[in-house]
Amino acid sequence: MNCLFWNVRGLNALTKQKEVVNRLKELDISLVGLLETKVKKNNCTGIIDRYFSSWNFVNNYTEVENGRIWALWKGSVQAKVFAVNAQCLTLKVTFETYVLYVSIVYAFNKGIDRRDLWCHLIDLYAVVGGGAWLLAGDFNVFLNPEECTKYSECYPVSSDVREFRDCIEHIGVFDHPFGGAKFTWTNHQDDTFQVGKLDRILIGSGWLDEKFSSSVTFLSPGISDHCPGLLKIRKQGQQPPRPFKFFNFWADKGSFLDTVRSSWEVDVDENPMENLFRKLKRLKPVLRDFNKRFFSNIFDRIKIKKEDLRAVQDGIMQGNATTQSLALEKQLLSELTDLLLAEESFYRQKSRIRSVAKGDSNTKFFHKMLSITLRESLEQRIEMCECVLNC
Repeated sequence: MNCLFWNVRGLNALTKQKEVVNRLKELDISLVGLLETKVKKNNCTGIIDRYFSSWNFVNNYTEVENGRIWALWKGSVQAKVFAVNAQCLTLKVTFETYVLYVSIVYAFNKGIDRRDLWCHLIDLYAVVGGGAWLLAGDFNVFLNPEECTKYSECYPVSSDVREFRDCIEHIGVFDHPFGGAKFTWTNHQDDTFQVGKLDRILIGSGWLDEKFSSSVTFLSPGISDHCPGLLKIRKQGQQPPRPFKFFNFWADKGSFLDTVRSSWEVDVDENPMENLFRKLKRLKPVLRDFNKRFFSNIFDRIKIKKEDLRAVQDGIMQGNATTQSLALEKQLLSELTDLLLAEESFYRQKSRIRSVAKGDSNTKFFHKMLSITLRESLEQRIEMCECVLNC
């Protein structure tokens, strides 16, 4: 299940409506919380009928003028309103066999007005705090000074920040680990440019107890000045995407630094943080392609290279040596050596052994260490299970 939480900063313009709908389709969203639509109640039905006729729809127009929060869901997702407030709309969501509580938050701008939200969340915690509870949206206040690029304006820590911290500590929630944008909001002002983290996706310990995996990414803001938060939930047994891995033996290849340099030296944005993020994102497929060209299926490559070398050496030892065959033997031997060193580095890295000195091939040794590590891990799990059963 893919969920999106986004302060769209107005949804009256036709161009914005189309962009939001296109993004929901691209991301295959099943549940979305749209904030600050600025759509009047009598105009709401037209937008829903035009773009979201197959979706279920709830809002908080009854609590505040212009309905600050829209919640929509479709497909296999089932939801119903659990609690509603001028700054928060909580859904009880059923997906597969899981029951989740999702609080979509759009806090008021003034700290004194946000106090009602903090009290509301504390009341909610008393009811759903022990379950799989998630809070997502625009909290309109920073949690830490480093979340604001203008440190001087963040210090000393204001009463607004302290009240937010007190609420977070009281209900025992914290940021879901996330990728993507570090900051989620910009003021779009050239003379007083500022970015900060106003948008969050928070979870409690009850969320971690559930038998599903989840990931969070803050995407580029697009037509808004806020980054949408993308939440992906996968049922137990569903495999997540394979993570990117850096193999140490890449650095031993002569063309490695030139490959990295050709990708890294191109600037893409004036903002240093955004520039770094985009450079790292651009470098990953370059390194994957580098690995594919030189080291993919490394064990098969070694086998083939050994057979090629053996064929050439057999011809030489039969007295059929030529200048070309001697040069080919030297080339094949060099390439095989590089592959064997890469294989050794792979096993050293995989088995987390750092103390073995470089030298002769340790393939059998590392195979043995890997099997020992796996056996010890299994034994520890069995001991833990026995301990739990005996308690």
